[in-house]
Amino acid sequence: MPMTHAKASFNEIRDFIVDLIQQRRQAGCMEMPSENQLADYFAVSRSLIRAVYQQLVDLGYLESSQGKGYYLKACLPSVNLLLRGDQSFSQKMKELGYDYQARVLPIEEDDEGYYFARLRLINHIPVALHQSYLPRHIFPHFIDEIGQETSLFNYLHSKGYHHFNSTKRVLSVQIPNQKLSHLLECTSLTSLVVLQTNCLDRVSQQELETSTIYYRSDIVTFQMQT
Repeated sequence: MPMTHAKASFNEIRDFIVDLIQQRRQAGCMEMPSENQLADYFAVSRSLIRAVYQQLVDLGYLESSQGKGYYLKACLPSVNLLLRGDQSFSQKMKELGYDYQARVLPIEEDDEGYYFARLRLINHIPVALHQSYLPRHIFPHFIDEIGQETSLFNYLHSKGYHHFNSTKRVLSVQIPNQKLSHLLECTSLTSLVVLQTNCLDRVSQQELETSTIYYRSDIVTFQMQT
């Protein structure tokens, strides 16, 4: 890295480092220049370099190690999903051949129904949080019946529901709160793609479930089905 005496702004330094990250990843080099090296290179304070580096750590580009410096973050799995309302997440993952696991969170309930949340993991890395709400009047014994089942579609099939429809599909983007950041093991600045949808029985038109799914945008991409 040649020396320069031209001062640079925060954004210019960040853009330089982002380009350097791509170059080093392609070269298989994980270690980044030290704060002192970049401060000398840009003729700026070390605190400015530290602030840029910290933002890139918060954004998930880099990892920091006390006393050792900054390193490229290990490559995350890449998951491409076709958004469909008639197929379970577990089934999608199996068809795509991913090393998939689902972890059920403690079930909560109120007078009207049940909150059933599953953490979706690929290669042991959380990629999505799926929160479902099921009405008590349709599934009065849900907690006893769900057992160790992690697929809500399998449960619905066991209750005699086999054909589904959806009348609500809303996509939005948000950054995670502390709880979501902890569960999904992502930084506070990681964008989450949020899908709000419902599941209806095609025969009776009863609404069997409403759900909110939080996907990590640094891992999951989507295909839209018309």
